[in-house]
Amino acid sequence: MASKEDDVVVHVHFGMSGVWAVYDSLMEEVPEVKPTTRLRLEETNSTSSSKNYVTHLSAMTVAHGNHTLYTSKQSSLGQDPLRSDANPEILYAKISKSKKSIGSLLMDQSCFAGPGNIYRAKILFLAGVWSVPHHLGNALGRASFDRIWDVSVKLLRRGYDTGSILTVDGDVDPSLAARRERRYIYNKAKCARCGSEVSSWDMGGRTCYACEGGVCQPKTKAVIKGEASSKVAANSKSKNVVKKATRKNKKQVDKQEVSSAATKTKKKGLKKQKNEQPQQHVPFISHCARIGHRQRLEQGGQNALP
Repeated sequence: MASKEDDVVVHVHFGMSGVWAVYDSLMEEVPEVKPTTRLRLEETNSTSSSKNYVTHLSAMTVAHGNHTLYTSKQSSLGQDPLRSDANPEILYAKISKSKKSIGSLLMDQSCFAGPGNIYRAKILFLAGVWSVPHHLGNALGRASFDRIWDVSVKLLRRGYDTGSILTVDGDVDPSLAARRERRYIYNKAKCARCGSEVSSWDMGGRTCYACEGGVCQPKTKAVIKGEASSKVAANSKSKNVVKKATRKNKKQVDKQEVSSAATKTKKKGLKKQKNEQPQQHVPFISHCARIGHRQRLEQGGQNALP
């Protein structure tokens, strides 16, 4: 009997466009490998004379090793909405103690294993949870968490079954599905459901989104309180930045240089602060759209870019 040490473990990160294509070499022509093909597998000693499979894998990263690779990767992951043995109770216990924002926690693979940036926007939207930086995990109610988890399970299962990130449900929003909408708020200037403005901001180097209408993602008292505390902290931080810059340069004889250094530091801090605050979103060219950006621009201008 083969031991775990004999196992070959392959770890794949598909990224945005990775594909694991499967071909039956007895029934169809297998294409030549491409420069983007990272791995090719061919079935040998097939027990079926009617099928012989060949697979081509394109992905962002591919690594292989023994069983140790599996255990190291598996131990770092949180609860996977696609797994039947996932335990949301363990996840809620972790989130309810966290001082990170729920938006950050959704992208933390040690909490939620699976969701990326697009899924984050859609999960929070469909769960009706405001996702600004100061909506912390420890302020998230159990009902809100349950909605987030349920939506995560449904969306990731749908994505797995269809092979595409389709988040507009035709049974729930038939009018949106009829006009081929694929996104509610991700990279959109207006909410596809209510038409309100969509805000965006930087969170850990990735862009977060929220509907500003107050209905799709209503603000809770905890969020409103967090907003106020955030503004006070930001103003205090800005003043401290200037003080530190001035102290750092106080030994310089030329007071103009001190003032200039402090001003630059203050501007840098304010720019970072501005990027982290929700602002009206301006759509960018997205490669995730079903139709090309030219057609979108012709149909509805910049606001139609998904």
